[in-house]
Amino acid sequence: MHLMLVEYDQIFLQTLCERLRNEGHHPEAFDGTRKAYKALEHSPGDYDAILLDQGLPEISGLEWLRNIRTKGHQHPVVLISGNASVKVTQELVNLELTAMLLKPFSIKELQKILLRLEQEVDQLKNGHVTQIEQKKVATSEDWKQEMVQLLQLAIDVWLFEGNDLNSLAVDSGFWTLTREQNHYRAKTLKNYLKLKTLPKNPKWQLVIRTAQFVVNHCDKTSLSIELEFRIKLFEKSILHLHNVGDVSEESNSRSFERKQD
Repeated sequence: MHLMLVEYDQIFLQTLCERLRNEGHHPEAFDGTRKAYKALEHSPGDYDAILLDQGLPEISGLEWLRNIRTKGHQHPVVLISGNASVKVTQELVNLELTAMLLKPFSIKELQKILLRLEQEVDQLKNGHVTQIEQKKVATSEDWKQEMVQLLQLAIDVWLFEGNDLNSLAVDSGFWTLTREQNHYRAKTLKNYLKLKTLPKNPKWQLVIRTAQFVVNHCDKTSLSIELEFRIKLFEKSILHLHNVGDVSEESNSRSFERKQD
């Protein structure tokens, strides 16, 4: 991919460019938002995606992104930040960011983000609709697939912390373990990881609660920030398709009630 990299820290800029080249990509570095904006306006088709630092001195990364979105630039964007907040993760949804990289990040985290960027770039090149348009035309199979992907990401975050699937089932209290011969396994939880093994009426609330449990009990990493982002996207899908109330409030309320029991 030809990547626009907007970052003011020269040392970090050089290091990230080297890493991106090692992964087979072609980064073009910009140490200021004005230069990046001019390049984007002049040749928007030259760039497949944008890696954007949040803490830019001239203007925040999010504010710069709002500006280019209003100009119609729909490039996939990854926000790079030294910290994360509820406000920032909400903007991940509002501004259709692909993901967020939380400094310092590992090669493994960067590779996961780059893979997601490649997938989104391919979708745009093949004429697929944007995320918001996808939500408007989503079918029942679409939201189920999104639910499966959300749960898989939650499990990825949980395993990244050195945990296992059974501990997620037990610690969260949301899933039961099935005894098979001399061991137990999270059979029901695994059934939610594939469309063909999903129950006829899958409990999407359970998946949201599980994902939120993982967010609340794991360290802040780029992967966990992405999980927060995907939870919000999935909640928006559910709000649209099922015409339910505030999914977050419903999920938090039920989780609180369960703890009281």
